[in-house]
Amino acid sequence: MRVAIRARAEMRLAEEYDAAQERGEVRTQADNQHVVSDNKLSPQDLGIRRDEILAPVAFATSPRSWAALLNFGRRVLYYTTDISEGDGAVSDESKAYYYALQNVARERTAASLNRRLLKSGGIQRWDKLTLCSIIGSDPGDALKFAEEEWRKHYGPATHNGFSRTWEQLTYKSLNDTDHFNLAVWQKVDEKQVLVALALGAPSNRRKYLTIKWIERYFGHSYLAGRALWPILTCAEEYARLLGSEKVLIKDPVDPSKYERYGYEQFAHPGVRLGGNYYGKDMTYG
Repeated sequence: MRVAIRARAEMRLAEEYDAAQERGEVRTQADNQHVVSDNKLSPQDLGIRRDEILAPVAFATSPRSWAALLNFGRRVLYYTTDISEGDGAVSDESKAYYYALQNVARERTAASLNRRLLKSGGIQRWDKLTLCSIIGSDPGDALKFAEEEWRKHYGPATHNGFSRTWEQLTYKSLNDTDHFNLAVWQKVDEKQVLVALALGAPSNRRKYLTIKWIERYFGHSYLAGRALWPILTCAEEYARLLGSEKVLIKDPVDPSKYERYGYEQFAHPGVRLGGNYYGKDMTYG
């Protein structure tokens, strides 16, 4: 069932690509990647050839290439039975479609970070990292880890958590078929450690993708406080797939950390007095 859902979602992505190609909306870039501009919506950059949409992505295992440095969860096309209705799989095709887009965003993020780390170094901190959905139990139960382990490190010098638990926040987000969610795991001393979580959602017309909740683990991990990089990279990749103009951070705890990644204070036109947002323009091209 899970395989069938994944296949349907990926096939829909491929069919939309073919439809855009028939309308003459596909153009080839110098790097042999194809860009799709949808006349009815905003520009959408698939960034992959059609034959790559259905092709499985495999990282080389050579230690020399470090291509397997980052893994990404392939369980994002289904919900596990402990939180879902019915047989535990995503039966709604639109949900499966957006889960497929998130999977593409995670794959791109893994590839992007691999390239950067091969050039800049610092590989040890990023070893055995997994990017995946919050939902599920592989490589671990994120909601349980956040509730039981993260709380052990709460305090005045770190963080006291949010007014709602991550379980409550996640369940609420599931109502939005196109919501953004990401869990960052790292294997430390042969144990899986949940390093960070992030949740967000696009606006009605998907003009903005807003990240509403971000939290990191204050216990021991090699990644420590560097989790913003994969989170923001993945959010930006997903925003491009949606055709969004900006990625917004709502109520950032420390705006200076986001400024390092090109985010600036932004007055939201749809919020009274502009709200408390930082934003970054998405580039296509």
